[in-house]
Amino acid sequence: MSQAAQPSPAEIYDSYLVPGMFDRWAPVLIDTAAPRSGEDVLDFGCGTGIVARHLAPRLGGDGRITGLDPNPDMLAVARSRPAPEGAGVRWQEGTADDLPTETFDLALSQQSLQFCPDPEAALGALRRALRPGGRLALAVWKALDHQPVFKPMLEAGAEEVGSRLEDIALPFSLGERRELRAMLSDAGFRDVDVAEATREVRFPDPDRFVRLTILSAAAVVPELQALDGDGRERVVERVRTAIAPTVKRYTEGGEIAFPMQALIATGRR
Repeated sequence: MSQAAQPSPAEIYDSYLVPGMFDRWAPVLIDTAAPRSGEDVLDFGCGTGIVARHLAPRLGGDGRITGLDPNPDMLAVARSRPAPEGAGVRWQEGTADDLPTETFDLALSQQSLQFCPDPEAALGALRRALRPGGRLALAVWKALDHQPVFKPMLEAGAEEVGSRLEDIALPFSLGERRELRAMLSDAGFRDVDVAEATREVRFPDPDRFVRLTILSAAAVVPELQALDGDGRERVVERVRTAIAPTVKRYTEGGEIAFPMQALIATGRR
């Protein structure tokens, strides 16, 4: 008898990281963007679709959402979820190079710009994809020094995989406020603003937190994608031992709960 198929990194990401982390942050980004009923909106780097699912009711039945992501496994999960009420959502595989010109009223990006091979070029493509006067709102994590749990986790992970910390810490690579503001301005956006926000994230089962987080991250972090299953499990065990005191410090009521800080940037074409 064959073993049941193991969930993919994208499925683990959607079942663990999304409800514990990204579901809590999506409303922050959307509230900042202030979408209007009936708008045509791009969800850039949509992953498994949490921003689009929060956004659809806000736009109403006349609105349209395009969820764009380069990862087919992430999009497969997004398509498998029930369609949200409100605006229709079209899931599309692609990168910033595939964006049409002057198509969208609003572009949103939650924690995806830092994974683009050329973030500056991606911002230029996002600007061109907006209609004149169109708006951009994006979120990136603040630098790793502001993340009390992920900093020791990634330091241990980088040591285990023999990688530089800045390579494995890609999710936190655009976390300096002044640099992010300059990037948007250099891409041609007007009325640029970069604000800071802090939210608490919560995950059940602290004993499995490190394992599920690392396996989820394999959906988006190249250094973890390159490992086979046994390699990822070795990383999990070493990192879990290294950060056990940190996990214990932030565990309460059967959950691990800790603050995360992000930058929310806005601009207008």
